[in-house]
Amino acid sequence: MSTEIKDQADLDLIRPFRDGYLPVIQKMQEYVEGCQSLLVSNILNTTERNLLNEQRSALDSLLGEMQKRCRVLAMEMTRDELDREAHRDYHNLFSGDADDHKLGFVVFLKSYVLLKRFSVQLSQDWTRLKKIILELDLHDKSEFVRQFLSYNAEPGIKLGEVIHRFCQRMKMILQLNRDPEDVRHLAGFAKYSPDLQYKLSTVYTENLESFITATFAQKQGDYGQLGIMPDLEHSEFEALNSNRSGSTSRTRTPPPDYKLDASGGHKWNQTRDYYLQYEPRALERERSIYKQVIYFDSHMGADQKFIRTDLIINLSRRKKSIQPETIESEYSIFLNNFFQLVNEISSMNMDISRELRSAFLFHLGPLAYSSLTLKFLQEVKTGYLHYRLQNGKMIRKFIPVELVRMNVLDFWKKEVLTKTDFDRNDYSIFRHIVKLVQSMHRQLMQKAEEEYQRLPPDMRKMRDRRSLFQENASSWIGATNIVIFKRFLSARQ
Repeated sequence: MSTEIKDQADLDLIRPFRDGYLPVIQKMQEYVEGCQSLLVSNILNTTERNLLNEQRSALDSLLGEMQKRCRVLAMEMTRDELDREAHRDYHNLFSGDADDHKLGFVVFLKSYVLLKRFSVQLSQDWTRLKKIILELDLHDKSEFVRQFLSYNAEPGIKLGEVIHRFCQRMKMILQLNRDPEDVRHLAGFAKYSPDLQYKLSTVYTENLESFITATFAQKQGDYGQLGIMPDLEHSEFEALNSNRSGSTSRTRTPPPDYKLDASGGHKWNQTRDYYLQYEPRALERERSIYKQVIYFDSHMGADQKFIRTDLIINLSRRKKSIQPETIESEYSIFLNNFFQLVNEISSMNMDISRELRSAFLFHLGPLAYSSLTLKFLQEVKTGYLHYRLQNGKMIRKFIPVELVRMNVLDFWKKEVLTKTDFDRNDYSIFRHIVKLVQSMHRQLMQKAEEEYQRLPPDMRKMRDRRSLFQENASSWIGATNIVIFKRFLSARQ
């Protein structure tokens, strides 16, 4: 096969990534959910159910782990989270002040590591899952087996191949000499070029290998394997920062409606944490689904852990769905109430006094607050839009991420930035909040250590300590608390 034909075949294969990372992850999650649904479906006869019971524990455990991998990756691959991680690790890769292009490189590199790890893990999981089902010796014409394999497992395996091939093209762009072991240690693995755009669109470049080779050949001495790199040029973001002295009296160009600048007058409160934007085109893609929405979860979690499946099914039988033009207004009302829940619980979890809460919220920043809200929605299992697929036979759900960001942005302008009971540029207040968060982190880590010691000795012997802590972090420390810790424990002080 010629290079051109192979390249075109790659481009056809990775087409699912055209709309971004998250739709691919969500599709993988749908296949896992499909398998879970079939295990409790009515298509199983008594014989099949009895045979499945022999491996039910293993199947439930494996599918649960796959579901968790999808959820975790979906959170890690949001723009807010990738930006945060890139800013935190920037100086492990580059010297000097951060610029947008190099930050884009770090985001791209981290995205590769996360996707590649996910691809490898899910490939192993699907292979193991398929093996368990085939070894159950179910009837060749079993409807359960047909749907399990044909509609879920095999498409899941194929999607894993799509992700793997997409990663290979990302690796080509990054010029990796070997794969990093984890997302925390990235120095020395990749090559950076100021002439490349580290974006999804670059992955779709025709004849990519030739293009990358030519790009690096043109300026052989200007860049190399990542280590300490000289500054190349300042971004608009740096130019904005360079105009800021210690004073708060400065002229700012108002940002567009989809961007928020909530920064202060000093370096320590001009980090990316104080900025937020939503993507208008992505918001329009979410809006295109409104006409298929039949319901959205709007409970607050206290009186209702989840919406019953039979309620959703009954709603799906209605001839008309929710009016598309009312979805955003109703969802915004729900979110503004939900924000109060997020504020209250987060402040209490960090032991923030009522007098400090306005300052705590401001310095938490809109970027972390957006991630925190999404994490709360997932934990409480609310905020999902349920929509009917175009074939009308299946129902899916999703959290409208860009709509959430847009509402966070509006909330910040109307509720957070209007608070005047503290000085945003008072470093002592910021430092006091950081100390409170550090103190809570120490307390929770002590409790996590106690939980670790309660694990069976055999498990602690077989698994390394770090992986067990990572696996149980959400239950031992709290998934929403982790978002807050990431913000303040890595803060510039």
